[in-house]
Formats: sequence, C-alpha cells, structure tokens
Amino acid sequence: MASVTVPPTISAQMREKYQLTSDSHVQVVAEAKERLLALEDDWDGEGAPAYREQTIEAAAAFFYQLVERSELATPVRILPASEGSIDLHWKTARFELLVNFHPDGSVSYYGDDYCENVIQGKTCPKPEVIACWMEHPGE
Repeated sequence: MASVTVPPTISAQMREKYQLTSDSHVQVVAEAKERLLALEDDWDGEGAPAYREQTIEAAAAFFYQLVERSELATPVRILPASEGSIDLHWKTARFELLVNFHPDGSVSYYGDDYCENVIQGKTCPKPEVIACWMEHPGE
C-alpha cells in the first residue's frame, strides 16, 4: 500500500487508526474540517452553534471506514447541518444516503435506492452494512 501524507488537521489518532487508500479522501475531510471549524456561533444568523472537532472526527472516522469497504463511498459531501450536527451526503443515479452526526455523539441515517429499499435508523450504522447497501441498490 502506498504511503499517504495526512495533513496536520487530521488528528494523530486518526492517522494511526486508518490506513487510507487515497490522498483525495484525506483532502475531502481536511477541507471540510477547516471549513466547518471556521464557522462561529450563529454562523447561520439563527443561533446555530459552532462545530465541534469531536463531531467532525466522528463523521470522518465513519467515512474512512466506509471508503475502505466501497468505491461508491466517494464522492461525498460533508455539510453543516442543524444544531451543530454534520451530514455526510451521497447522491448518485443509483441511491441517495444521508448520515447525520450529532454533537452529543448520536447518529441518524436515511437512504433510498429509488426502488424498494429504504434504510434508516437512529444509531450509527455499521460501515460494512452501508457499503453492501451502496454496492447492491435495488436488490
């Protein structure tokens, strides 16, 4: 496996825990982290709290686990959401999936494969289950 240079914005724990396969995965997370941490309290004019590094790290950890299991895990959009939560959002011709990471550590998700298979829950989904669902929509 090729060596990956991880930007200093990614924690040392993340560097040790995940063996990343692509600089682009690291870059996506690093750019989102920088963008989200730059948002201060009331960034939306409606009292939204600033984003916590811990919430971003949780979303990044899930994303890194998912990209190790499925090529369909990219491209992803890492977006600010309500009340300090962070969305990982995928929308393709085959499916749409949203995984929302809350500052209190809880996670919710919703996915639709545009056929008959909808997945949803209020617990952190296992990356291997999500990867399988991404790889086999409509089955």
